[in-house]
Amino acid sequence: MLRHVFNWINLWIKLVWPKLNNVSSMHAKHLVVICVLSLLLLANCSTAAVESTLVATQPLIAASATPTQPQPTVTPTPEPLTSASEINTRTSESSELVPLITGDVSLSAEFLSAIQMDIAQRLQIDADRILLGQVVPATWTHPDLGCGNTQDFVRAIDGYALAWIVNNHVYDVHTRGESDYVLCSGSQTVSGDLLMAVDAIAADLFGLVQRRLSNELDLPQQRIRLVNAYAVTWPDNSLGCPQPDEDYTDAELRGYRIEVLVGETTYIFHTDDSRLVACTPEREVLP
Repeated sequence: MLRHVFNWINLWIKLVWPKLNNVSSMHAKHLVVICVLSLLLLANCSTAAVESTLVATQPLIAASATPTQPQPTVTPTPEPLTSASEINTRTSESSELVPLITGDVSLSAEFLSAIQMDIAQRLQIDADRILLGQVVPATWTHPDLGCGNTQDFVRAIDGYALAWIVNNHVYDVHTRGESDYVLCSGSQTVSGDLLMAVDAIAADLFGLVQRRLSNELDLPQQRIRLVNAYAVTWPDNSLGCPQPDEDYTDAELRGYRIEVLVGETTYIFHTDDSRLVACTPEREVLP
C-alpha cells in the first residue's frame, strides 16, 4: 500500500510541480507539504483499515500419518450362571450320603458308602443309581436284626433301619450300631413318603388331594395326612373305581392310589397323571 502512495506522490511532483513556477515559493512549499501530509494520512488510514479486517485463524492440526480409530466400547461378558443340573451333579458326586427323608440321625459316610457299594455289587449296577431314602433308629431283639424268620430271642440290639431306593424298588438294610448290617431279602415297591420324595407327579397329586379336601371340609391342609400312596397301572379309564351303568374304554393308564387320613376318617383317591377320582373300599377295583 505505501508503495502505491509513493508512486502517486512521484506522479504528482512530475505533473504538478512545473506548474507551480509562477506561484510564490512559500505558497508552493505549503501546498507541497499539505499534499504530502494528506497522502500519508490517507495511506495510514488505508493500512489500518486493511489490518482491522484481518481475522485471527485457529492453528491447524497436522493430520497424523495413520488416523487413530475410536476405541470400541467393551461390554464385559457375565459369568455363566450355575444351572440346577450342575448343582445336582455336584451333589451326586459328593462323598456324603444324605437321606431323601431327613431325620435327626447321622451315620458315618464311610459306613454308608460301604453299604451302598455292597448293594451295587449284589445288583451289579453303578453305585450312583442307589439313593439313600431314609435312616430310622431301631432296636432289634433277634440275631438276624429283624430280617429273617428266626424266633430266637437275644438281648436288645440298638441299630438302624435304612431304606435304599433303586428305580422304583426299596431295599431294606438293618444295622447293629455302625458295625454290622444285614441286607434283608427281597424288595418292595416305593410307596408312602419315599414315593413323594422321588416322584414329583405323585407329590403334586397328593397336594391336589389336600387342597380338594381342605376346601370340601373347611380344614387346614396340615390336618390331611398321608397314610399310603403307590403307583398303579389301571386297566381302563375308570381308574379302578367304576360307576354303575357306565361304560369304560380299555387302556393302560399309569396312576396312583392315594390314601389319606383326616381325624379318624380315611379317604381314598385313584388318579392318572392329572385326574382325581374319589373312591370307597366297596367300589374300588385294584389290578
